[in-house]
Amino acid sequence: MKINHFCHKKILMKCNFSQLCIGACQVMSGPSKIPINASRAPAYMSNFPAGTSTWNILHYFQMATTRRIEHFDHGPVENMRRYGQETPAAYDYSLIDVPVFHFWSKDDFMVPREDIDDTIMKTLRPELVKWIEVDGYNHFDFALALNCAEQIAEPIIAAVRSQERGMCTR
Repeated sequence: MKINHFCHKKILMKCNFSQLCIGACQVMSGPSKIPINASRAPAYMSNFPAGTSTWNILHYFQMATTRRIEHFDHGPVENMRRYGQETPAAYDYSLIDVPVFHFWSKDDFMVPREDIDDTIMKTLRPELVKWIEVDGYNHFDFALALNCAEQIAEPIIAAVRSQERGMCTR
């Protein structure tokens, strides 16, 4: 019996596909302490990764590798044409002058707080940053948890509404 046939017959056929997907996601993103709708796992995975492109993924890996937040590295010749220098131009987050609300969780393995502190937070003005810890969330829970409306969407709406008061007067 071939190994792939053995695995298929003896392991995969006895596994719950939804639980298998959820387990694989938790290995990457962190343990989930928050309920999600497991019956929706096939729908989630059929659209994964949604809303991104190969360029975005390459750019993410470039930033993860270099530990710098900078424009996409097209190589020296194209960088010179685009940025006027051989290396990618850095983003200047010190120019941001509006409040930044950062939702995070110590259970998010994909984007730990230390990574945020060591990159973007070094250049943001500290008085503008409001940290909002969401206890028990892994990376995917920010979009998939059953309570993400209460934990994420509603606080974001409240933060936006609190900032727009007085800004939209005629």
